[in-house]
Amino acid sequence: MLGQLVKAFQSDNISIAEKLLSGMASLAAMGTVLWISNYFLGKEGLPLVVASMGATAVLLFAVPQGPLSQPWPLIGGHFISAFIGVTCAQQLHDPLIAGALAVGLSISVMYFCQCLHPPGGATALTAVWGGPAVHQLGYGFLFTPLALNVAVMFAMALILNNILPRRRYPASLRKRTQPIPGSKSDVRRQGLESALQKMGTFIDISVEELEQIYSLAKQSQQQLMGQATCADIMTPNVITADYDTPVEQVWEWMIRHRIRGVPVVDRKNFVIGMVTTRDFLKQVLKMQGKTWNERIKRFLTATPGLETNKPEVAGHIMSRPAITIEQDKPVADIIPLLAKHGIHHIPVVDHDQKIVGIISEHDLIKLLDLSPADLSSQPH
Repeated sequence: MLGQLVKAFQSDNISIAEKLLSGMASLAAMGTVLWISNYFLGKEGLPLVVASMGATAVLLFAVPQGPLSQPWPLIGGHFISAFIGVTCAQQLHDPLIAGALAVGLSISVMYFCQCLHPPGGATALTAVWGGPAVHQLGYGFLFTPLALNVAVMFAMALILNNILPRRRYPASLRKRTQPIPGSKSDVRRQGLESALQKMGTFIDISVEELEQIYSLAKQSQQQLMGQATCADIMTPNVITADYDTPVEQVWEWMIRHRIRGVPVVDRKNFVIGMVTTRDFLKQVLKMQGKTWNERIKRFLTATPGLETNKPEVAGHIMSRPAITIEQDKPVADIIPLLAKHGIHHIPVVDHDQKIVGIISEHDLIKLLDLSPADLSSQPH
């Protein structure tokens, strides 16, 4: 239990200053709300009213950028819930039924009105269970103390969250650049909006926050890619072919191991070329045959005798010159090579230019799942 508590403190990404500032802002706001509620309701009706405002304080000062903390959810959520709560209290004599119905209706109506604010559920319950002091007010409860309390919380959120560093409230005050229609950022935003809609449930995060998370993650991944070397992500023990390896054997290796390229090496293990599925496709297209399978079979079948009219070994169909990269080069150097030469695999060589591995587009994609700790533990 103690270990889990220590881990929870250590795994928090929020700074100590941010935590203290949130608490101090809530202290100032709740002090004012307590005074107003005590003035209108007295100490008897105070606990339930202040409970909903305490929950609001958590949202406004701990997560001011969240969708649930914005002005319309704050104001609409409390007033809609209070109206429903007072109505249920006046129309239903059983407080148990009235309280449950008030909270259930409040949640549904807040959803429909796009002003979901969790403390609104407590406000609806307060209107039913707040005691004589609340019941005597009737619908006046919406104005005093609720309207005053909400106004105070909203004003304090506006003032404090815009004074404190790295905060803006409401979230619409944050500077945003509008993406150019059809640009990558515009397509990304549309994709994020579509993803949120497809979730089919409420998620307390905005598209803007998702974009910010995406940008930060992308920056982090770019830094990671700059730190990683080819040796970190390459596939070692690479399958290689000799110049005179039959094309049928190379094709069998590619099918069996589900690879799309085989480096061709000489006797000293220097890379002299590369055989890929594209090279096979070029040759198969030249073969005669009614079906695709006939053409493949004709090409892969070795020609008997000493003479042939088609390529027979890896050296005949390989692409050259071989494009390679040294194992201690950063991964970021690979991408320009792949783009420039239109290739999908690149053999990795050591300082003596002998092959030690191979990197494919799939290896680059896997890099996205690696952390700096993973890279440090990779066998070289």
